[in-house]
Amino acid sequence: MSVLQQPMVHGVIAARVVNLSNLRNVSRGRCISRIVRTMTKSNTKNHEGAVNTPRLPPEIAPYKSCTGRIQSTTALVERPPSCQDLSLPEKINISFAGCGFLAVYHLGVAKGLLTHGQHVVSKVNRWGGASAGAIAAAAIVCMPNKLGDAVQMLRDFVDVVQKRPLGALTPGFDVLSYLRGELQRYVPAGSYRLASQKLYVSVTRVSDGKNVLLTDFRSDEELIEALLCSCYIPVYCGFRVPTFRGQKYIDGGMTVNMPIYPDGRTLCVSPFSGHLQDICPADKSWLSLSYVVAGHSFRVCSQNIWRAMVALFAPSHETLSEYLDRGVGDAITFLQENRLLEERIKRES
Repeated sequence: MSVLQQPMVHGVIAARVVNLSNLRNVSRGRCISRIVRTMTKSNTKNHEGAVNTPRLPPEIAPYKSCTGRIQSTTALVERPPSCQDLSLPEKINISFAGCGFLAVYHLGVAKGLLTHGQHVVSKVNRWGGASAGAIAAAAIVCMPNKLGDAVQMLRDFVDVVQKRPLGALTPGFDVLSYLRGELQRYVPAGSYRLASQKLYVSVTRVSDGKNVLLTDFRSDEELIEALLCSCYIPVYCGFRVPTFRGQKYIDGGMTVNMPIYPDGRTLCVSPFSGHLQDICPADKSWLSLSYVVAGHSFRVCSQNIWRAMVALFAPSHETLSEYLDRGVGDAITFLQENRLLEERIKRES
């Protein structure tokens, strides 16, 4: 579920493209870029139950997509320079990017992992994300056996928005109030106990513009408040800024759209193709160029431009179903490429 967060239009840029070279090879699709990415670590807790994510200077290390989808992009990132063997006994974290209505893709990925990679899911130490990604992560943590309810909640939201003449921007339509009601309806009682120290919700603190990860919840209402804070886009979602324990927070995707954790291996998931994602659509384009916004990479291609429109404006149910299935397929592809697909599935295929 989402409140139409679209990271491509965020005004806060967490990294910039520099040192663009070899432009003479553009016609042959060999444009190479160097990208500087500002990463964050979650290592301190404050009295509000939030984990601070201070900005850190990036380490210079080459990075190649674990799936080998974009070979020509070199990045300066604070991540392992090569793929790790996920079969080893180590902590795994999963981070979902904010992506508006395309959050259905995350639910598809979760379905694929739960069905065909349970041994991987069992090692997950943290689930997290920003905005729509945070709600998808919450659904997996709090109701893993009822992901169909989360999909239905998104479908209902699409129907409600499409009935408005200006969609979510229709005067008098309170997106957060509607979303609050849906979360109160679908979130099982006592979910805050499952979510505490397991779910990490990326938000941006209004007072200083810093990113924090909310992970300590004392009630179901606090859990819902954290999710609403992460989903709030100023103006787009109205003018009343939501709060968590008295502090005002807004969309976490404005500062860190795809949280990376300091310990263990973080798997990044996004319906937008990009070189920093571990699970994402494998788009083909003659121009191998990506750029990074708030820690989330976007490949320059027509498919991503179309997805930006889908994420912002309510798509058809057919499109939702398409991206749900695509999420399942991309999760299985990731497991296959990393030799993690369960033997039962291998025999069936």
